[in-house]
Amino acid sequence: MKGKQESAPSTIDARYNTPLPIPPKTGDMFSELVKYSKRLELAALLRARGLYVRWHAYEYLLGLDGRIVGVLLLEPTKRVAWLYMARHVPRTAQEEVAKTVSSIIKELDPDMRIKVLRLSLE
Repeated sequence: MKGKQESAPSTIDARYNTPLPIPPKTGDMFSELVKYSKRLELAALLRARGLYVRWHAYEYLLGLDGRIVGVLLLEPTKRVAWLYMARHVPRTAQEEVAKTVSSIIKELDPDMRIKVLRLSLE
């Protein structure tokens, strides 16, 4: 039709009047860890290296030798991983876990930054 402009696709779900979900992007913008399959692979690699892993979305509860040692939080849209280590864990175990987690994440995404924080429960 002459004179009629095509409109851009709507970003609003007409049924609920809410924004449509934006699909995750990969490549230069986001880490590959935004993909479910990569996060599943991360959990499998952590387990293969001897860590206990309880995983939910972007959070990983980590254990070693029957004790909880820390929590790994991923922010793949910012290419950052936060590793919170419990202070009650011996320093050698903290270093072992941090080294293991860092090497696996760097294997999956070399551009991912890993920040390690040691926390006290007090």
